[in-house]
Amino acid sequence: LEDNEPSSSYHGYACSDYYHIDRRFGSNEDYRNLVAECHGKGIKMIMDIVTNHCGAAHWWMADLPFKDYMQTVKPLADRFDLRVIMMITPETSDERIRFIDNNTDGFIYMVSSAGITGAQSNFGDAKQAYFRRINAMNLRNPRMIGFGISNRQTLQSAQQNASGAIIGSKFVTLLHDTGDANEAINQLYDALKH
Repeated sequence: LEDNEPSSSYHGYACSDYYHIDRRFGSNEDYRNLVAECHGKGIKMIMDIVTNHCGAAHWWMADLPFKDYMQTVKPLADRFDLRVIMMITPETSDERIRFIDNNTDGFIYMVSSAGITGAQSNFGDAKQAYFRRINAMNLRNPRMIGFGISNRQTLQSAQQNASGAIIGSKFVTLLHDTGDANEAINQLYDALKH
């Protein structure tokens, strides 16, 4: 599926459009032809998608449908005592952040950047201003900062501005590079320690 964040989504699971084939694999027409060829040979095709891996460019990240959340997701989460984690970005309005804070009871995932995931060497002035803006709101839910936590500087900045950090892309990269989970964890620890 389409992933139009090629500079930051090397792992290929930051889907930006669930209705378009990623151009690296062809076009929608190519996909329709593939399906037709398979069906012609008696082969069934299943489109398998992971909807919780939408990228920062997907409209869900900019404006999650709160009506659906309040009417469908929240009652189910409450029924099974689950915590729903909502994301905010630098572009999320204060009004929406307050709504999220008032209507969820898990931590708030504070996306450090509106456009990319992946390693960053530090958080610049604009991100620091975003962190200060959110801190000044005195939200009731704890916040975790994610997207770009990859070294000691970004980890310390996250720890100074939130309850903690979420580290994903750096670990996935190390796991890919080493092929060994234990070694990837050791290298991640070293990167965060030094």
